[in-house]
Amino acid sequence: MFHSVFSKEKFKFKKTFTYYIPAPPVRKNGYHEKEFDIVCAHVIQLGFHLMDIKMQSHSFGEGGGVWMVCILGTNCEKLRDMKIEIDYANIANQTQPLDPDIIYEV
Repeated sequence: MFHSVFSKEKFKFKKTFTYYIPAPPVRKNGYHEKEFDIVCAHVIQLGFHLMDIKMQSHSFGEGGGVWMVCILGTNCEKLRDMKIEIDYANIANQTQPLDPDIIYEV
Protein backbone atom coordinates (compact mmCIF):
# COMPACT_ATOMS: atom_id res chain seq x y z
CA MET A 1 0.00 0.00 0.00
CA PHE A 2 2.68 2.48 0.93
CA HIS A 3 4.93 3.24 -2.00
CA SER A 4 7.96 4.14 0.11
CA VAL A 5 7.98 0.77 1.86
CA PHE A 6 8.31 -1.19 -1.39
CA SER A 7 10.44 1.18 -3.43
CA LYS A 8 13.75 2.91 -2.99
CA GLU A 9 12.57 5.80 -5.16
CA LYS A 10 13.36 9.18 -3.64
CA PHE A 11 10.95 12.02 -4.13
CA LYS A 12 12.13 15.57 -4.75
CA PHE A 13 8.94 17.02 -3.33
CA LYS A 14 6.81 16.01 -0.37
CA LYS A 15 3.58 17.50 0.90
CA THR A 16 0.81 16.67 3.31
CA PHE A 17 -2.86 16.17 2.67
CA THR A 18 -5.15 16.21 5.71
CA TYR A 19 -8.63 14.69 5.85
CA TYR A 20 -11.04 14.48 8.78
CA ILE A 21 -13.31 11.46 9.24
CA PRO A 22 -16.11 11.91 11.77
CA ALA A 23 -16.73 8.95 14.06
CA PRO A 24 -19.49 6.69 12.80
CA PRO A 25 -22.41 5.67 14.98
CA VAL A 26 -21.73 2.83 17.43
CA ARG A 27 -21.87 -0.53 15.66
CA LYS A 28 -21.51 -4.16 16.68
CA ASN A 29 -19.05 -4.90 13.87
CA GLY A 30 -16.38 -3.20 11.79
CA TYR A 31 -16.82 -0.17 9.56
CA HIS A 32 -15.38 0.33 6.07
CA GLU A 33 -14.65 4.01 5.42
CA LYS A 34 -15.49 4.06 1.70
CA GLU A 35 -15.36 7.85 1.41
CA PHE A 36 -11.70 7.96 2.49
CA ASP A 37 -10.89 5.14 0.03
CA ILE A 38 -12.36 7.19 -2.81
CA VAL A 39 -10.47 10.31 -1.73
CA CYS A 40 -7.15 8.38 -1.52
CA ALA A 41 -7.72 6.82 -4.95
CA HIS A 42 -8.36 10.30 -6.39
CA VAL A 43 -5.15 11.73 -4.89
CA ILE A 44 -3.18 8.80 -6.32
CA GLN A 45 -4.84 9.30 -9.73
CA LEU A 46 -3.63 12.91 -9.65
CA GLY A 47 -0.10 11.46 -9.72
CA PHE A 48 0.96 11.57 -6.08
CA HIS A 49 2.52 8.63 -4.27
CA LEU A 50 1.12 7.84 -0.83
CA MET A 51 4.21 7.53 1.33
CA ASP A 52 2.65 7.29 4.77
CA ILE A 53 -0.49 7.98 6.79
CA LYS A 54 -0.52 9.40 10.30
CA MET A 55 -3.71 9.33 12.35
CA GLN A 56 -4.78 11.46 15.28
CA SER A 57 -8.03 10.79 17.09
CA HIS A 58 -10.16 13.68 18.23
CA SER A 59 -13.10 13.66 20.60
CA PHE A 60 -15.51 16.21 21.96
CA GLY A 61 -18.67 15.70 23.99
CA GLU A 62 -20.56 12.86 22.37
CA GLY A 63 -18.73 13.14 19.04
CA GLY A 64 -15.31 12.91 17.57
CA GLY A 65 -13.40 11.43 14.71
CA VAL A 66 -9.92 11.02 13.38
CA TRP A 67 -7.59 13.31 11.44
CA MET A 68 -5.82 11.46 8.61
CA VAL A 69 -2.56 13.15 7.63
CA CYS A 70 -1.28 11.68 4.38
CA ILE A 71 2.35 12.20 3.43
CA LEU A 72 2.55 12.48 -0.35
CA GLY A 73 5.59 12.31 -2.59
CA THR A 74 6.17 13.41 -6.16
CA ASN A 75 8.97 14.30 -8.52
CA CYS A 76 6.71 16.53 -10.63
CA GLU A 77 7.03 20.29 -10.10
CA LYS A 78 3.45 20.81 -11.33
CA LEU A 79 2.17 18.51 -8.57
CA ARG A 80 4.44 20.13 -5.99
CA ASP A 81 2.63 23.43 -6.45
CA MET A 82 -0.86 21.92 -6.83
CA LYS A 83 -3.37 22.81 -4.16
CA ILE A 84 -5.38 19.68 -3.45
CA GLU A 85 -9.04 20.60 -3.15
CA ILE A 86 -11.53 17.79 -3.30
CA ASP A 87 -15.23 18.01 -4.10
CA TYR A 88 -16.25 14.59 -2.83
CA ALA A 89 -19.60 14.54 -4.64
CA ASN A 90 -17.77 15.21 -7.91
CA ILE A 91 -15.03 12.59 -7.55
CA ALA A 92 -17.45 9.94 -6.32
CA ASN A 93 -19.66 10.69 -9.35
CA GLN A 94 -22.50 10.57 -6.86
CA THR A 95 -22.77 6.82 -7.48
CA GLN A 96 -22.29 6.15 -3.80
CA PRO A 97 -24.95 7.63 -1.55
CA LEU A 98 -23.67 10.42 0.65
CA ASP A 99 -23.79 9.94 4.41
CA PRO A 100 -26.61 12.14 5.77
CA ASP A 101 -24.67 12.64 9.03
CA ILE A 102 -21.76 14.36 7.23
CA ILE A 103 -21.86 17.97 6.07
CA TYR A 104 -20.18 18.07 2.66
CA GLU A 105 -18.64 21.39 1.68
CA VAL A 106 -19.36 22.56 -1.84
